[in-house]
Amino acid sequence: MLREILVKSLEKHVWVKYILEPSELSVEALYRQALKSLNNGDTEKAISYIILTLEIDNRFIPIQHFAKTMIFSLSDEFIKKRGHIIKEKHKDLNQYINFLCDKEKDLEKEVTIKQNTILNLEENFEKGSSFSKMINKKSFNSQITELKEDIRRINDEISSTKKEISKIIELCNIEEYIKVITLILEIVTFPRKYINMISN
Repeated sequence: MLREILVKSLEKHVWVKYILEPSELSVEALYRQALKSLNNGDTEKAISYIILTLEIDNRFIPIQHFAKTMIFSLSDEFIKKRGHIIKEKHKDLNQYINFLCDKEKDLEKEVTIKQNTILNLEENFEKGSSFSKMINKKSFNSQITELKEDIRRINDEISSTKKEISKIIELCNIEEYIKVITLILEIVTFPRKYINMISN
């Protein structure tokens, strides 16, 4: 029942990460697998084993306590990573990621344009006569220096944007973990609320 409700409650790209094939292991063994997965840093797999355990026995207290502890720890981690502050500015973190990715692409295009400008300037400069090179050298060097400085500045901004994207993706993952575990506990605690979902 739990698996079916999760499939109907969550978007496919979310539930597909957590729903494993039914296991013949005991609830105690599945519980140990959940602990082991979390200790290995695999939060998604830990949640998968929580689902498998509660699918067999939705009153298995150790796994429920484990799930509640995970919510507490993940919420604490979200706050430590200043996720609550970022959420005040950006309510939808996924939209913010899309914005940052678009920004990164625009900056990379800007770098390409400036690099091509440098190539064109160098090509035109080399085509000139010795006299024109002598006359235009100072202006040429100044333009090249300015363009290279722009490229350096933009590359720094790209690097900063990439770091921000990685940070927000991590916050999105934490937010999703909390959402999924909270839903799991709500389903096993108030199953009647979700029964109709299966029959429809």
